[in-house]
Amino acid sequence: MSDINEGEDSTLAKKIETRARSGGHVRIGLADGTAHQAYMIGDYEIEEPEWPGDEGSFWTRIEFPEAKEPNDLAGDQYPTQLGGVSATITGDGWEEIELWTDVQRVEDGDLERWESILLGKVESVEPLSEDQAE
Repeated sequence: MSDINEGEDSTLAKKIETRARSGGHVRIGLADGTAHQAYMIGDYEIEEPEWPGDEGSFWTRIEFPEAKEPNDLAGDQYPTQLGGVSATITGDGWEEIELWTDVQRVEDGDLERWESILLGKVESVEPLSEDQAE
C-alpha cells in the first residue's frame, strides 16, 4: 500500500494532512487564482486505498471567517461559514483536491438539508499565524 504523501501532489497533500490533524488558520489558493482564508478545525477523515487500482478519500472540515456565497447559489440555498477540502487518494498520490462551501437548503422556513458547492481545485495551502489570519 502506498503512502498517501507520495506522488505529484506530495507537498500539497502533506501540508493539508498536517494542518488537518493539528487544526489552524490557512490560506487556500485555487486554480482560478482566487485565495480563501479558512480555519481547519481538526476534524478529518482519511481512507487509504486497500489494493492496487483502488481509490481512497480524504476530507477535512473548515470554517471560513465569513459565509461564502457561490455564484450558483439557488434561491432556497443559504450560505454558511462551513466548508471542506476533499481529495481522491490513489496509488499515485492525492488527486482532485477541491475546496467546498456548505450551504443550507431551506423550504418553507425549515432546514431541509445541507449541501456542498464546489469553489474550485486547490493549488496551494499556506499555514497562517493568528496574526496573519483576518
